Amino acid sequence: MKRAIFFLIAALFILLVIDPNLSASLSPESTQIPVYDENQPLRTNNDVDTRRSSSSPLIYINPARGGTDTGYINQNGTSEKDLLMQMALTIGSALENAGYRVEYSRWYDDVPACSSTDECEQTRMDKAKELGADYILELQVNQDNSLHQG
Repeated sequence: MKRAIFFLIAALFILLVIDPNLSASLSPESTQIPVYDENQPLRTNNDVDTRRSSSSPLIYINPARGGTDTGYINQNGTSEKDLLMQMALTIGSALENAGYRVEYSRWYDDVPACSSTDECEQTRMDKAKELGADYILELQVNQDNSLHQG
């Protein structure tokens, strides 16, 4: 019986004292919801200030495919290797602007001579080790035989 009374008092204390104080402390000013202000310019990803890297790590970007390995080609004639290269250059440019050092595993169709896909990937990873890359960014686009390709 004493236990039941104790739990009842504890529940009433939580309900009447703690809960209203918690609700009052969560005022709209303290929430972090972005609000559009028509007097301020709209900010996009293109004008957000990026922090500069102080340590300048080397990021090795490896866009897959290249050379005779075009990968999937869509109905507009864009090949997977070209799409991956454009992605790599865009990402690399943004990283360089933020102060990182960037190296690429290939420049368009400049790919290592190799006899298999695994050998090509190993050659590219060996190059990353040789350069002393701190990070490796591998870009690939998956393909299958279903409706969704490339």
